[in-house]
Parts: sequence; C-alpha cells; structure tokens
Amino acid sequence: MPVEINVVADTKAMARDLSRIKAAIPRITSRAVNELATYARKKTIDETASTLDLPKRVVAKTKRRSATVDRFRLFRATQAIAIARLQVSGDGIQVTDVAGAHIGRKPGQGGGVKAKGGRFYKGAFKAKAPGGAVRVFKRRGAERKPLFVPRIGTRVAMLKTFEKHVNSGQGVRVFRKRFNRLAVFELAKAGIR
Repeated sequence: MPVEINVVADTKAMARDLSRIKAAIPRITSRAVNELATYARKKTIDETASTLDLPKRVVAKTKRRSATVDRFRLFRATQAIAIARLQVSGDGIQVTDVAGAHIGRKPGQGGGVKAKGGRFYKGAFKAKAPGGAVRVFKRRGAERKPLFVPRIGTRVAMLKTFEKHVNSGQGVRVFRKRFNRLAVFELAKAGIR
C-alpha cells in the first residue's frame, strides 16, 4: 500500500525575506555607486597630481574669492536615481598656487617665475592683485596691458585617469566588489544568510 507524505514549506517567511531583499536593492545600488564615485575622485586626484608632478592638495583644492574649495564636487546617487555626478572645475591650476621664486631681469634676458615640477614661465611676474593677494601674471603681448593669470592645464590628465579607472573594466570590477559587500551586509542585517 502506497504511503503519502505531504511536504509543507513556510512560504510566508520566504516571501517576507524576498521582499526585504527587493527593498534593499536600491539602497545597495546607490551606496555602491557613491563608493565608486568616491574611488574615482581619489584616483583622479592622485594620478593627475603624479602625471603633472604637482602636490595632491593643489589638484584637489582651488581658490575662489580668497576661499579654498574642492575642485571636485560630488553629487551623490539616491535610491530613486542611482547616478552619481562628479563635477570638476576644469579651468586649470593657477601658477600662483605652485609658484616658487621670481627670477629678476638680467641685461639681455627676460625674467620669469619658477614653479613646482620644473616649470618656468618666461616673462611672468609676481604682483599684488586688486584684492591684495600676490599673484603670478603674464602679459598677452608686448604692451603693458592686458594681463592674464597663467594656468596649468589639468583637463586632459583628469579625463585620461577617469577613463582608465571608471569607464574601463576596472570601474566595473570596483562596483561589483562594493555591491557584493553591501549586499552581504544587508542580507546579514535582515537575518538572511
């Protein structure tokens, strides 16, 4: 005579656990995207400074109206919109920030300003700006005016580094690693192992 065995599973508990996992996915995704953006900012600063032979602090910060502000502004991803934006001030680094000694004129030679990284700006000079701060200026032509503030271009080095670390396979690997770590943490928090 056949024996009948009924197998019953607790589907309510499984459904509850699945709904917790589903609710956690936007939170995990946004946190992983934010961690990737933070990683990208750090790598971009480090490698741009190394490529241009400049201190990291000069690449990371810039001066605006005599206040020091971040050159990289991070707009974080949210659970609703899983996109982080990294806004970068790409107008270059003022030579004033890395300027060294001013070399005076000698007969038959033009003067100039030395800067970090072995840079020399022939014809540049230090003078007080209208706000009272000393800056490096250079003339546009042979005339006394107009003047401009020379800058060190950073855009190409930053874009190259960003492409290498974020848009390449390395960025995908970093995102997956951070996503997996956060997912395991969320599952453990929900009591699911």
